[in-house]
Amino acid sequence: MTCSILKDRKMHMLASLHFNYGGNRVFMASAILTLIQTGLAILAQADLKSFEEDEDKWEKKWEDHQNNITVSIAFLAAFSVFWQSLVKNWNYNGRASLHDSAAAALGKLAVQNFGIEAKARKSVEE
Repeated sequence: MTCSILKDRKMHMLASLHFNYGGNRVFMASAILTLIQTGLAILAQADLKSFEEDEDKWEKKWEDHQNNITVSIAFLAAFSVFWQSLVKNWNYNGRASLHDSAAAALGKLAVQNFGIEAKARKSVEE
């Protein structure tokens, strides 16, 4: 009986590690996406000056680039909201904490069960 409890405890400990790792990986992807989005927003609002003689041509090109960057930011923002809702739905950190508490409870149960089994063996031997 104790062996089965310890096996289940180990399974919960491994599941907890898996969900913690998954939660960290998903969080980092979300943070990097937000960082890229912020960088593009700063770049889109930048007022870059040209050292070329033909400033009208430069201004037209920069306006086109700003429009493209703004559309990219909009798509990234939509994807970011979608990603964050998925992260909330997956709830990796919550699952990891549930497995942690199950592993702790099984550890206590194994200790109690081992004590009961040891007492039973001792009484049988006497």
